[in-house]
Amino acid sequence: MGTVPARAARIIAFLNTRDIDLGQDTFKASAGFATWLRQERAFTGPRPSEEETEAARVLREGFRDVVAWHGSGDAPPIHELDRLNAWLVRYPVPFAVATDGFLDQLQPARTVADALGALVAEVALCQASPVWARVKVCQNPDCRWAYYDGSHSATQKWCSMAACGNRMKARRHRARRRSVSGHRDQKER
Repeated sequence: MGTVPARAARIIAFLNTRDIDLGQDTFKASAGFATWLRQERAFTGPRPSEEETEAARVLREGFRDVVAWHGSGDAPPIHELDRLNAWLVRYPVPFAVATDGFLDQLQPARTVADALGALVAEVALCQASPVWARVKVCQNPDCRWAYYDGSHSATQKWCSMAACGNRMKARRHRARRRSVSGHRDQKER
């Protein structure tokens, strides 16, 4: 599988602050968001407000959808893009030119807006590399866990073949059996 590039790992960690399968959300309250900011982003600013915490949730779910769209090949709904874009304008992306001449991020965030802007920058920088195509969201609608597809072919569909892959294959199998069974019942009538 190989190692996950740092930038992709940070995006995945952000997306996975909500575990849909277990019904847990690190950002459910501002205290959880504050703890995550300190641990993951070396944030030293004031505790985030409820509005800032809601903004983090909206950005997280918006970016989860973006990852799911690019992984599935589906076109994103315009109203979803409009909603995400409305939030993005609130958070400036803190780019600077690094010593190697490439754009990189500025110093650690001092405000929540800086931290969220840095997350937007992480996504933008990741999208500008081949790494982005390997950041995916599990296609199991009950899971949607973000992961890095380190497979050789980069065609992985589920966060785990043992868990979600088997569940989804079993669902499709049961649906086919019901369809065949229903089809037989109609023929017999």
